[in-house]
Amino acid sequence: MHYRRYPPHLLSSPPLRVFVVSLADKAQRMGSSEKTVTAYGEYTYAELEREPYWPSEKLRISITGAGGFIGSHIARRLKSEGHYIIASDWKKNEHMTEDMFCHEFHLVDLRVMDNCLKVTQGVDHVFNLAADMGGMGFIQSNHSVIMYNNTMISFNMLEAARINGVKRYDTPFSYGAAEWHGLLHE
Repeated sequence: MHYRRYPPHLLSSPPLRVFVVSLADKAQRMGSSEKTVTAYGEYTYAELEREPYWPSEKLRISITGAGGFIGSHIARRLKSEGHYIIASDWKKNEHMTEDMFCHEFHLVDLRVMDNCLKVTQGVDHVFNLAADMGGMGFIQSNHSVIMYNNTMISFNMLEAARINGVKRYDTPFSYGAAEWHGLLHE
């Protein structure tokens, strides 16, 4: 068996340092002189200021694949910004209740064109994250089924968006990406 050899300087990491950082800007805004202790430096995740997705207006947004992790988290983020979210998938979300991430949830098969027309009706933007994913065993033994399902979902959603006059259509190139367009920040 071959083991990859790493240079010694990569094998030993320096001890974790704890920084005491004064967040002067935040403290000034909050009217206090708070200090934050963090192992990561000045910025912590909770203190990040995020740019809103579409600040000029509140939109009706259709998010397919919202039964999954990425789709539901993008939906939750956009809902928290005040957008009206129409979520759809062929499975329910196992980790969040629908009211946490959307205003409407459609349990539909997006390989069927009528369902795609329904979830894009009256919508400004579409985020198409719906895909037949399966696990590695399923993927390895069902290439043609997965290709057919994902092609039909993508084609039907794109055509339904065109027919219904959707202004913007987004779909990821990789369904396994955990951070997409900077929207998946909690």
